[in-house]
Amino acid sequence: MTKSILISGWRGIPHSYAMVNQYQCLELQRREDVQLYFEDRPFADPTWQKVSGIFSEDEEIAIAGIPPCPDGVVPDAELRIAFPFDLVSPPRAACTAVFGTSEYKAVPPAHVAHKTPLERAHRLHDGSMMIVTPSEWSREGFVRSGADARRVAVIPHGVDPTSFRPPTTIERSNARQKYKVGEKEFVFLNVGAMTGNKKVEMILNGFASVLRTKPTAKLVLKGMDALYPSKKMFMTTALQTLSAEDAQLALPRVVYIGGSLASHEMLHLYHAADCYVSPYSAEGFNLPVLEAAACGLPSICTGGGPTDEFTTEDFTMRIRSEAVSNELDGEVATSLRPDQAHLIRLMNRIVDDDDFRTMAREAAPAHVNAHFTWRHAVDKLLALFFPL
Repeated sequence: MTKSILISGWRGIPHSYAMVNQYQCLELQRREDVQLYFEDRPFADPTWQKVSGIFSEDEEIAIAGIPPCPDGVVPDAELRIAFPFDLVSPPRAACTAVFGTSEYKAVPPAHVAHKTPLERAHRLHDGSMMIVTPSEWSREGFVRSGADARRVAVIPHGVDPTSFRPPTTIERSNARQKYKVGEKEFVFLNVGAMTGNKKVEMILNGFASVLRTKPTAKLVLKGMDALYPSKKMFMTTALQTLSAEDAQLALPRVVYIGGSLASHEMLHLYHAADCYVSPYSAEGFNLPVLEAAACGLPSICTGGGPTDEFTTEDFTMRIRSEAVSNELDGEVATSLRPDQAHLIRLMNRIVDDDDFRTMAREAAPAHVNAHFTWRHAVDKLLALFFPL
């Protein structure tokens, strides 16, 4: 029997919530027993503008073509995926779920519609709404901030294995030519908004140290200038943490890319790189690490955070870190403090460790394809909405 699902959220922008939403929509459209409807929600920032070319032309037509829910039709399920988290509006389906992330293990009222305390918001409407979040780390934040633990479900993100996959020899050569990478150059890659939790300053300082013994190393930083002042944060904040000597050494070896890239262009970027590096302090999931793994890249990530939940030691080196309590808009929050010296040692090691990189090229895609595709994610979402 056909099941109807209403998605209310964002599409047409490269924000992580919108990207997750659009990939899930494409997978849901493949399900013959699902009738999908869509309602656009206002962007969190009114200056954000829709952009085209993020997906293939056919995919963008498919996403844009999802019809609105007809008047008088009550869908079987509803998923809200936008910010702030709308746990306040009355549900429009028998089963309604609200997607959200809790990067700092805290959900202050400002993150909820109408600035409603989470403990109260999650118990409105007879306590019928579910919360969906992509990691146990993030789930703990919702529960700590007052959500009903029985109604907070973890559904990890995924990748499309046709969009993110290991390169052939020719594909890797072409990708490195595209980004002007020399045959003996070793490329570290980081993708993100360059916000404080991404710890780009740690990457830069680690990279400057690596260059002292490995002068052919290169660092590529992919920002999100369409949504955030990524380049400004990179130029005015992260770069200022470098000494004059380190800046002179590192800057000629750093490539910054701020524009929005289509999925196939992101694939080329992963194919050109040798290692993904992410010494984050707080994340709800960290999807680029998973995308990099699907492409056969080893990663260096902060240990103790949500990336532990979808990576293994066969393809990820984990930076020692300590949990730090702090405050987020009146809520008790938690972040991680990665060890800079350990990051430097791991960055040096990955350049030299051919065996580890070879193992990662096989182990990472196999792990992702077996457990973390959008098919897996949508299977879990459908099981939440329509339990047997």
